[in-house]
Amino acid sequence: MSTPTPVIYSAPWCVYCTQLKKWFASKNIDYVEKDVDEPGVREEMNQRTDGNQTIPTMFIGDEFWVNPSLQILAEQFIIKK
Repeated sequence: MSTPTPVIYSAPWCVYCTQLKKWFASKNIDYVEKDVDEPGVREEMNQRTDGNQTIPTMFIGDEFWVNPSLQILAEQFIIKK
């Protein structure tokens, strides 16, 4: 069973968002990026998370994590250290 493509709600000015995207790139893991500064995107994220305002927020399927740790990422993507 394959893991659904992650969706990352982020902004170009967010340092934590940049770090998360660099981690995905370093592991060659594809993801969908949604810029919360674009019209309607933050509202979409808020609806999916019951009002969360913090970025980055990462979705895999219906589950989400706010500013996920490297441990969470490793668990979700079965990354060997």
